[in-house]
Amino acid sequence: MGIPFTIKIIRNEEIKMKKFASAGLSILVATGVAGIGGNEVQAAEQAQPKTPENSSTEQPAVKATETTEQAITEKQQQVTEKQAIVDQKQQVADTAKKEKDAIDQSVKDQQAVVDQNKDALDQSQQAVTDQQAVVDEAKKVVDEATPSAIEKAKEQVATDTQAVDEQQKVVDQAQTDVNQQQAVVDEKAKETNAAKVQNEKDQQAVTAAKQEQAKLEELAKNAEAEKAKAEKEQAAKEAELANKQKEEAKAKDQKTKDDQAVADQQSVVTTSQEKVADAKADTAAKQADLTSKENALKDKQAATKQAQNTLDSSKEELKGHKGLNLPANFTPDYYKKLTEQEKQAMEKEALALNKVFPENQADAAKVTEMINVKNPTEKQKQQMSDYVVGLINDVREKLGLQKLKISNQAMKFAWDVAKYDNPKEFDHDVNAINRAAKENGFKEFPGQNFYENLSMGRFTTQEGKVSMYDFEKAARNALVSMLMNDGHSGYSHLDSLLDANETNMAVSISGDLNDISAKIHIISYNQSKLVETNTYEEGTAPVFKSKETLQKEVATNQEKLATAQQVESDAQQARSASQQALNTAKTTQATAEKELSVHKATLANLQAVATKSTTNYEEKVRQTATAEKSLQQTKDQLATINELIQNRAAVLEKAKTNVAEAQAIEQTSAKVLKEKQEAQKAEEKTLNSLKEVLNLAEENLNQKQVALKTSTRSLARLENAQPTYEKAVNELNKAEAAVVQAKEAYENSLKSLEELKEQQAVATLSYTQAQEDLSNAKLELQQYQGVLRDLEAQQAEQRRQEALQEQVAKEQQRLEREAKQQQMLVASATSADKTPGLQQLSFSKQKEQPKAQTLTHSEPRKTKQVAKAQESLPHTGEQKSIWLTIFGLFMAVGAISFKNKRRKNS
Repeated sequence: MGIPFTIKIIRNEEIKMKKFASAGLSILVATGVAGIGGNEVQAAEQAQPKTPENSSTEQPAVKATETTEQAITEKQQQVTEKQAIVDQKQQVADTAKKEKDAIDQSVKDQQAVVDQNKDALDQSQQAVTDQQAVVDEAKKVVDEATPSAIEKAKEQVATDTQAVDEQQKVVDQAQTDVNQQQAVVDEKAKETNAAKVQNEKDQQAVTAAKQEQAKLEELAKNAEAEKAKAEKEQAAKEAELANKQKEEAKAKDQKTKDDQAVADQQSVVTTSQEKVADAKADTAAKQADLTSKENALKDKQAATKQAQNTLDSSKEELKGHKGLNLPANFTPDYYKKLTEQEKQAMEKEALALNKVFPENQADAAKVTEMINVKNPTEKQKQQMSDYVVGLINDVREKLGLQKLKISNQAMKFAWDVAKYDNPKEFDHDVNAINRAAKENGFKEFPGQNFYENLSMGRFTTQEGKVSMYDFEKAARNALVSMLMNDGHSGYSHLDSLLDANETNMAVSISGDLNDISAKIHIISYNQSKLVETNTYEEGTAPVFKSKETLQKEVATNQEKLATAQQVESDAQQARSASQQALNTAKTTQATAEKELSVHKATLANLQAVATKSTTNYEEKVRQTATAEKSLQQTKDQLATINELIQNRAAVLEKAKTNVAEAQAIEQTSAKVLKEKQEAQKAEEKTLNSLKEVLNLAEENLNQKQVALKTSTRSLARLENAQPTYEKAVNELNKAEAAVVQAKEAYENSLKSLEELKEQQAVATLSYTQAQEDLSNAKLELQQYQGVLRDLEAQQAEQRRQEALQEQVAKEQQRLEREAKQQQMLVASATSADKTPGLQQLSFSKQKEQPKAQTLTHSEPRKTKQVAKAQESLPHTGEQKSIWLTIFGLFMAVGAISFKNKRRKNS
């Protein structure tokens, strides 16, 4: 409903602006014409001087452009406002989009949870179904498990066990028989192999005998010729053997020399290796020593660093020592002993000594540690009391007074005072003090203060908090004032803080209204202030190092650092010496290794020579043996030839006999081989039969074992029927409980999903509405921007028309001036014709006063011509052309205006 109404307003506004612009343009044109007309009248009457009667005061007219500019300014303001609305709507839409996306993702995630829970529910329900079947089966077994059934099952197990045992014996016996027969077969195989080897040897012997017989028969045919040939070969081979023996002896001598050279060089290498080993051991020892020295140096350097850190820490602690600096003549009662001048001088000195708040690095953390004035932590409470009481004890100790102690009783008293304190009370709040005293078992002093030393306005709070740094600075300044500049309070703070009878103290803070309300409450007392003295808590004095203690620590730590540095220097020197020793050892090792390398290279060369001489010697030995063998073969052949020559028939017969004997032996061994092979086959057949018996026995055993397992399981099933059933029931209960949980989880997740979907619907609706609002705002902004653009275009057109009107006005003025000048020239020319002397006088004046005239030397000639022309022309000629020019300019303005209006309408 809001959108059409807005559009209607904008359209009405646009129509009004268009009408206003059109009217303004018409007024502009009309005003221009009227102005020109007025100028015309004025030009016609310009010869007459103005008088009060014919003159009037003119009021400046409001230009149309000014009205349009005002409309543009207003419209720009509206556009800016609409843009702000669009930006706001955009932000709302973006926020709605983020919320919608977030809830969409939540719905998606929750849907996944629902699906997961549904799967879990289905699985748990299936688990119940499955487990119910297990329970039913277990129940059947329980029903079956009667005592008689169990006894029967036991008997069956016993029977099956006995059968397995007996069959196992059968298997064992069968396996024994197989093993024994396998041994027999193996033995027969050995015998067969031996017979085969023997038969092969006998066959080779037959072949050799036949070859020998053929050779002898060949020799017998040419015995004399073969004898001469053999004798010649024998002589040649004997000579060759002698030569080979000489070469062998020579090669042997060379080998002996080369072997000795290798042995000698090997001794050198061994010695060099021992030297290298010693050098390596020495280097390792030196390296170990250097490592030890370096570790020792690192330890010393760490010790030095630790000593330096300790010194730096003690210096830093001394630098930030917050203890009060006391003048030399300060005493608890200095204000009583010193003259006024001495007192003022001492107090001035005290303030100067404590003007600067000592700081160190630890204070940086205190700057950021904020204390909630109304609710500080217990640690902060303790820290504040320790700090203030520590400062006071530091002064008291220097003056020989007992240290004040902090107890839980004192802490509670102090913070109860802070709790009850009225922040608008700019002095001791005696009501709060006495109320806290009463509640904590201390004596009341109505209207009086016997417990508190108060400091006000020394720290500021921000949002009810003050930093630990600001508190400590404020507390120290407060103590400086109370102890050493307390004349304005009659030195009551000084007397209280340094009271020798006080035993306990604690500190609290309060006030967070303004700077003045900030208070530091210093509560002190002794046991006598308690209503019941037996409730007194002694407490402990806080640890607070004096400046003198810190200075001593710095001096001690400096000495420790110097000692550590000296020890480090000694360790550095020891490390340098060890490094030098290691370098020397490494150099020695490198030299030894280099020498060893040279010796090994020499040894390798000698070994290569020795290997070569050995190879040569072995070759000579082989050649000698070959020559000896060849010579022996020749000798044997010569002997055979001689024997053939002497007894040819007997030799050939013997060779024939040898062949026959060899063949007889071979036939015997072949027969034995055949017998062995047949015997082996018979035993292998027996072995195969026994293996079949074993396989059958093992199969029977396996069947009996299966039967035993079945009966054993049956027995166990019956004996464990009740526990199995109970376990199954228990598992069923768990499964059913799991179903309940899964169902609950599923329903809860489903409920959460529905809630999220409701939120999603709301978020979607909000986002849709925000988008719709944004679209409407953008549309409205575009409409206002369109009106603004039209106004700006109209303003530009008006400025163009005003510029044109200004040009018309200037042209009108120029034409009026020219018309006036022409009138004056005409009048002057007429006078010149009637009075030549006057015309000459005028020219004389022009020459005499050229600067006073507006005409040039050429203008008098022109004047004459114009004057004559005017006399010869009608009076309407040139004047009418001027007015025609003006009229033409007006027409041009009107045409431009009409064209712009048509362009706007289109």
